[in-house]
Amino acid sequence: MPYSVERISPTVLRFHVTVDKAAPEADMGASEHDLLDLSIQETLRQEGILPLSPVRLLPAEERKTPEESFCFEAETLPDVAIPEDLSTIKVAVEEPLPDPREFQHAVMELRRSRASLHAVEERRQPRDGDVLRLNISAFSDGRKVPGMGREGFTMLLRPMSEMSEVESAARSLFAGESRTVTTLCPEDHPDPDLRGKPVEIRVELVSINREELPDFDEALAKDMGFSSLDKLKHAVFERIMGEKIRNIQSRAQKRLLDTLLEGQHFLLPDTLMAMNREDCLQEARSGLRRQGKNDKEIAALLEEMRDDITEQATYRARVQALLLSLASREHMEISQEEADRQILKIAELSHQEYEKLHDTVWKSRLIHDLQLRLLSAKALQFLYKHVEKVVVD
Repeated sequence: MPYSVERISPTVLRFHVTVDKAAPEADMGASEHDLLDLSIQETLRQEGILPLSPVRLLPAEERKTPEESFCFEAETLPDVAIPEDLSTIKVAVEEPLPDPREFQHAVMELRRSRASLHAVEERRQPRDGDVLRLNISAFSDGRKVPGMGREGFTMLLRPMSEMSEVESAARSLFAGESRTVTTLCPEDHPDPDLRGKPVEIRVELVSINREELPDFDEALAKDMGFSSLDKLKHAVFERIMGEKIRNIQSRAQKRLLDTLLEGQHFLLPDTLMAMNREDCLQEARSGLRRQGKNDKEIAALLEEMRDDITEQATYRARVQALLLSLASREHMEISQEEADRQILKIAELSHQEYEKLHDTVWKSRLIHDLQLRLLSAKALQFLYKHVEKVVVD
């Protein structure tokens, strides 16, 4: 199948393709759309191109000759230098030494998960370490606001520089007292008429309690389903070390990527830049929303953070360009099964219906973005596996 290639920019290629009407696919009764799709895929395969976005068909006037069947453009990766022999690359990796303090912290959290509560008898206000039982109700213009009230709500008081209006009110009460404070209705409240409007919150302190922690002994081990305390200790230790090893590996991978990118200058494809900018914006937006900011405040803060977000997105896009270049060089692919597993994971985390999400992803360009992300992750695992690790203290 004859074709020619034009480089429109460092990251965009234009293909001029002539389809042989007598090709076997045509004899098999393939539709014009199928022949077009097969021709595009074959052209990209022969050229060794990983398209970063769905290809764009161009109008007939862009064709160079009358014999030409069609032409299309594909956004591609820039030239990124990667050593041919990955084993020549060295990366420092810290030795995963156990820390007794981490074990003690994990044991404390485990005991706290099985703690019992006992009411404080003395008449005093709450203090750090107390567990409060609260009744919370919300009102707007004298009417109860659905979705913002809680009966028997439990709150553990920890030292904090900033606290919500509810916690601040609760800390000022004695058991049996109540106080009303004013706050803004969340921007994601089901009733759009209430979003961002002042709401009165009535906080009633039902009781102040202290945690009574069980001993870290055989009885606790059996309560948690282990045959012995030694087995429970082993499980705690394995969890700590697993997390430590993952953190060490993550830091080593970042050092490795920074080393490979050092001194390299290349144009970033629009697709990668847009994808990573949107990721950074979503992360910043979610973080601000967790801090209780409303939509107006979030918009203003995101504008202030624009330069930082652009810098972070640029770094991530450079990393992705490097990893996708490696994936393309090593002929890596993402199977439908791998993509479906990731969609299932997303559905479980976001509490969405798998079949509906699966249908949405595969019928839109979302599948293209998902495959690029999975391909980047696979390339990072491949890279880290083949470089030389130098263990350091």
